[in-house]
Amino acid sequence: MKPGEGTDADRELISAVAGTDADRERAVAWRTRRVVCASQGVMQEQKAGRKRIRAVALAATLVVVLVLGPLVWWAGETLIEEERLTG
Repeated sequence: MKPGEGTDADRELISAVAGTDADRERAVAWRTRRVVCASQGVMQEQKAGRKRIRAVALAATLVVVLVLGPLVWWAGETLIEEERLTG
């Protein structure tokens, strides 16, 4: 190899050591950070949605139990008092 000639790897190494590609690396890091932040926001929204769905399901279950519970209790008590179940 003649002096002054270099391979692509040598040129890349020299530019990395000299810091000539710092602007490009900074731009890539900024885009990466932006994408990661956006992804984190989407994940947090999905998590909040799952919590909301779970809370609504629990509330609906409690309403059903609290509304139907006394009705079932009354029906059972009525059947036992009238001795329909015992004979």
